[in-house]
Amino acid sequence: MAPSTLPNSRRAFLTALGTAPLWVARPASAAEIATAGIGAPPTLPSGLSAFVAAYVNWDGEIRIDQTWQVRVSTAGHVADLANWAASAGWRLRAMGRRHNWSPLTIDATADAARVLLVDTSSLAEVSVDRGSRRVTAGAGATMDGIQDALKTNGLAFAHAPAAGDLSIGGALAIGAHGSGVPATRESARAGWTNGSLSNAVVSLDAVAWDPATSRYAVRTFARADPATSALLCHLGRAFVTRVTLQAGSSTRMRCRSYTTISMDALCARTRPWLLDQTVSSFLESSGRIDILLFPNTSTPWLKVWSLAPSWPLLTRPVSGPYNYTFADAVSGPIGDALNALTGAATPALGQLMWTTTTAGLATTMTGDIWGEPADVTRYVRPTTIKVTEAANAVLCRRSDVQRVLSDFWSAHKARISRYAAAGRYPVNNTVAIRVTGTDTAAQSPSGSDAPPALSATAAIPGRPELDTVVWISVLTLPGTADSDAFFAETEAFLRTTMSSYAVVRPEWSKGWAYTPAGPYTDATALASTIPATFGSAWTSAKATLAALDPARIYASPLLDRLL
Repeated sequence: MAPSTLPNSRRAFLTALGTAPLWVARPASAAEIATAGIGAPPTLPSGLSAFVAAYVNWDGEIRIDQTWQVRVSTAGHVADLANWAASAGWRLRAMGRRHNWSPLTIDATADAARVLLVDTSSLAEVSVDRGSRRVTAGAGATMDGIQDALKTNGLAFAHAPAAGDLSIGGALAIGAHGSGVPATRESARAGWTNGSLSNAVVSLDAVAWDPATSRYAVRTFARADPATSALLCHLGRAFVTRVTLQAGSSTRMRCRSYTTISMDALCARTRPWLLDQTVSSFLESSGRIDILLFPNTSTPWLKVWSLAPSWPLLTRPVSGPYNYTFADAVSGPIGDALNALTGAATPALGQLMWTTTTAGLATTMTGDIWGEPADVTRYVRPTTIKVTEAANAVLCRRSDVQRVLSDFWSAHKARISRYAAAGRYPVNNTVAIRVTGTDTAAQSPSGSDAPPALSATAAIPGRPELDTVVWISVLTLPGTADSDAFFAETEAFLRTTMSSYAVVRPEWSKGWAYTPAGPYTDATALASTIPATFGSAWTSAKATLAALDPARIYASPLLDRLL
């Protein structure tokens, strides 16, 4: 089914059916289906009806104007659909909040006629056991709902994504993370894991093949089950319906923002004796940083979070998330600039972003805030600027974080200058940098569970010294000229320059395996380079996922090439 280039008659169909905003609350009629031209509706198991609706991902680059979708309210419904799909020759794709960039769910260039998207939003129950410090949630529950429930019970994750409008099923499928490693003098906290959120999973329910009955069924996988490691970060190659995660006792955090420290200082190769403002120094003192560098500028918005159980004098207490209201919507001067954006305007846009952020922090008094972790670390709303991201995870020794950032920044700065000298501006949004730990058995719920096999934060076999992950994302507006070539150069640079002391993996939910033709087009990366970074765990996880889904109903075009 073609993406967004459909004839006017099909767009008229969408308008008449009410699907332009994305959703339809009823099955399509026979006449509407005939008009849409996507074939007859599938005859689903009793109590379930397919309807026609559009699929649009976070940045709008994946848009399919007509897809078959179905809503489920129980895990049993998913099992019924799985057995139907296996016998009918259809594919079944879990669909959460669609806050993704990579086409792991569905490919805009592929035929969607025999793909059924399963809306999991009704699988949204959340319950917290305060005594065991655990939260159980349906796959469609949002990170907002889960973190608010934890906060009410005095609990929190060590770190979590900055966006709250994510389904937990989707977040775990790609090994979602926030930013944070322990500060130098910070004591370990029970229940907190510094790798991916997937490593906090205690158990999960998934609709998987049951050899005893030769059918797909709802099965519960304890963390110690050998198959669970592959399910913790399955990239969409499985269908998880419910999950229980370990959290820890909450402690308040302080978040200080800086817009006057240069990237040259933050990413200095050698740490100065005086006025040490390197990322490493902030990690030592606070452990939690977030860098947002605006396009064609050299001074970013730096956030530094630190544990602060008691109220630090002169900070502003906050009681809810999303405190940076100046960044919540594409409106005002930034929105106007984006609407009129041309390549040559990019440096001015970057300066405007910096000025707006600096002024916004001052006028909203959010430059130094204090509150619960869930309130000071969530700041990305669905209304923020929709951009595409090329993102990589660099696994290194903690002592090499500064080296990673110095190598990246020197090359990125030179590359931006080279493109600008030729009148080319491929990057017109931020560079985002965060730091986490790797997934270790010691930080799993039992202290000895196998970590997520396919998470970007999975430990490198035979290299336990690579205990830290530097996340580097380069963002730009969808369709920006020369961006694919720029991202391909960036990816190639990271892999070659850092190969002697680090390992580079994709951030699964975003853009990776670039060539000048676009993301996910590097056949060598898909077939060998990326799998090689996981060692034998890749082959083992691939076999496990195949055994749990022998009919490949949970596959997609990209997954067919990757797994």
